[in-house]
Order: sequence, then structure tokens, then C-alpha cells
Amino acid sequence: MSNPEESEFTSEEPETTPEEPELATPLTEVIEIETDPNLGLNKALDAYRKLIEKNMDNELEPLTEKEQAKLESRITEIQERQIIEKVEDHEV
Repeated sequence: MSNPEESEFTSEEPETTPEEPELATPLTEVIEIETDPNLGLNKALDAYRKLIEKNMDNELEPLTEKEQAKLESRITEIQERQIIEKVEDHEV
């Protein structure tokens, strides 16, 4: 730096990178979904609830509080059942 008017920093042109060509087909996005281990049970209980509510004498009237409590009690009982995932062989 012999000339005091020269700045300490020199302006260099930034490196240019070639643009990446766009893909003809769009990238697919991977979405991780938490799977509910009781998904089948929940669907079955929803179907059971709809079936019970529909099979009442008068479909236009909602369930009474007593009928609703009985339905909720039955659904809770079903949810709390132990699910057997492995069948063990018994000795004869």
C-alpha cells in the first residue's frame, strides 16, 4: 500500500455460481405423521358412537343425559380393555 488514498479493502467481484436448472418434476415433500397406536380403536369407537346415536327410537332427538352417560361409560370400558398383541402357545 504505497498510496495512502488506496483503501485497505479492495472490491472484488463476487464469485458467480451457475444457476441450478429447475427440475422438470417437483420434489416430493416428506411429511412425518405421528401414528396413533390406537387409531383403529378410535375409529371403531367413533363408528360405535354414531351407530348407537342413530339406532335410537327418534333419530331427531338427541340422547338423554342418562343414555349419553351409559354410552360414555361403555366407550370408556372398551378403551380400557387390555389389547393382546401376541398369542402365546399353551402346553397341553
